Amino acid sequence: MTHAPSHIPRSGITRRAVVAGGVGLLVAGLGACVSTPAPRGPAPISVNLALVADDQVNPNPAGRASPVRVTVFWLRQAAAFQNADFFALADDPAAVLGDDLAGSETLFVRPQSQQSLSGGTRPGVAYVGVVAAYRDLDGVSWRALASLAPGQRNDLVVQLGRFGVTIAQRAVTARRPDAADGQGAR
Repeated sequence: MTHAPSHIPRSGITRRAVVAGGVGLLVAGLGACVSTPAPRGPAPISVNLALVADDQVNPNPAGRASPVRVTVFWLRQAAAFQNADFFALADDPAAVLGDDLAGSETLFVRPQSQQSLSGGTRPGVAYVGVVAAYRDLDGVSWRALASLAPGQRNDLVVQLGRFGVTIAQRAVTARRPDAADGQGAR
């Protein structure tokens, strides 16, 4: 009767090598936990518009100022908007702008008035486009476009006048902190 050996011979792998390998796997796994997160897409953009009409906007045949229909377009890209004609944008903007259109809003602005429009926070929007439906499109700038700064608040003024629409950054007046108490700096 032959007996099996009472001990199994050790292979070339020692206990120390097994522990070192396990620690290496643990460190590699933890390294994956602190890796940089996947990008979340473009930063949302906050937009506030002030639509200001002067006393000569959209003159009627008698020369009197008249209300004007204004459509604000929230855009991902600008090329389709810039290349479209007025009637295409007015009749079917979704067909003309396609995936570039993130949304739109239409309102009427009266002469010598101001309206505010908050675009809220809009992810993926890079431009705001404005189309003003002037009574006589010849000789006026019926379209305006502004690029938006990502990740920050964009305060814009849409100016509606006799010769068209423009968009500009709203001027922000800075106050000195010590001016609030009326004393000023000394």
